[in-house]
Amino acid sequence: MFSHLLNYFQDNGHSNIPSYFPPNRGLGSWCDLQRYYHKLRKEGEYTSLTLRRINMLKSVGFTFVAAEVERCSWTRMFIKLKEYKKVHGDCLVPQKFPQDIKLGRW
Repeated sequence: MFSHLLNYFQDNGHSNIPSYFPPNRGLGSWCDLQRYYHKLRKEGEYTSLTLRRINMLKSVGFTFVAAEVERCSWTRMFIKLKEYKKVHGDCLVPQKFPQDIKLGRW
């Protein structure tokens, strides 16, 4: 799954994948599991998440705290909305905005 995360990072410039990630549900679940293992490890529990794997995840900017993922996602969309407003003069993004379908749904 790390290769999927790496591909996503290379395409999008970040690796803030939420637990529920419809384009690749397996990747979303895997990322959620890595966050869970990281939390357990910080609490002193044994997990299969090694320091090597943690460093690999950190190398692509992986966010280990789910709330930070949501905050990053929201901020990214807000920035896109501000850019839309600069161009169009309002924030009334059509739901099926062809230049950015995600922004229209957001």
